[in-house]
Amino acid sequence: LLGLTLTARQGVPMCGVPHHSASNYISRLLAGAPASALASQERIKLFVRFLELSAGIYGEERGLARARKLVGYWLKGLPNASGARASFMTLKTLKEARTLLIQYM
Repeated sequence: LLGLTLTARQGVPMCGVPHHSASNYISRLLAGAPASALASQERIKLFVRFLELSAGIYGEERGLARARKLVGYWLKGLPNASGARASFMTLKTLKEARTLLIQYM
């Protein structure tokens, strides 16, 4: 859909989107398709993968901080999305984030 290319840098898996443009690509992806077009489970899996990559690149704390800026895009249209967003804002670890997001799968 967006022409992404999988790659790796120093053994860390990445996709071919520059980090400074990631939010633009994500919003284009989610805005270009109705909420039902990208299945909830797939969206959550992608968000978990995004969290893992972001934590690998920036460290766990900074990766989660960056993800907080995008959590609304990823959870948009899901049941109780506002409650999940509020809970996500208080998370301190990647493990806590995975646990919260797995509840939606």
